[in-house]
Amino acid sequence: MGLFDFVKDAGAKIFGKEDKSEKIQEMLENEFGDHISQLEVRVEEDVVYLSGVCDTAATKEKAILIAGNVEG
Repeated sequence: MGLFDFVKDAGAKIFGKEDKSEKIQEMLENEFGDHISQLEVRVEEDVVYLSGVCDTAATKEKAILIAGNVEG
């Protein structure tokens, strides 16, 4: 398990009134499709928790970057 730290106010402004975890999960599913299975996203305060099975380490790293590159 790794820990990644991102700047809170930088990144994509994707949130409206929707649930943050649902929106991030939707973004990752659209980007990676079948490359990540059993994907679960949970947001608590300013922390995003990702779990799932990636087909490659590169997919894992890209998913972390995408999830971390949202404002808030």
